[in-house]
Amino acid sequence: MLLDKIPYVVDIDPQKIGKYLQYSRKKILHPKKLLRDINKDDCILIANRNYKNEIIKYVKNKTNKKIN
Repeated sequence: MLLDKIPYVVDIDPQKIGKYLQYSRKKILHPKKLLRDINKDDCILIANRNYKNEIIKYVKNKTNKKIN
C-alpha cells in the first residue's frame, strides 16, 4: 500500500506541526525534516497542486539538489 511507504507529512503551518493526519495517523512535521532526509531518488508527493511551485522553489533554495 502506498500509504505505508510515506514516513511522514510536511506542512509549514505551525498549528499543524506535531499533530497527526486523521485517517492515516501520519505525523505532520516541519519542512526542515524533509530537507534533512531527502535523497536523490526520493519522491515528494504533493497533495495539493496549488502548492507545487512553492514547494519546488523551497526545496531548491534550501538544498543543492535537482528537482524534476
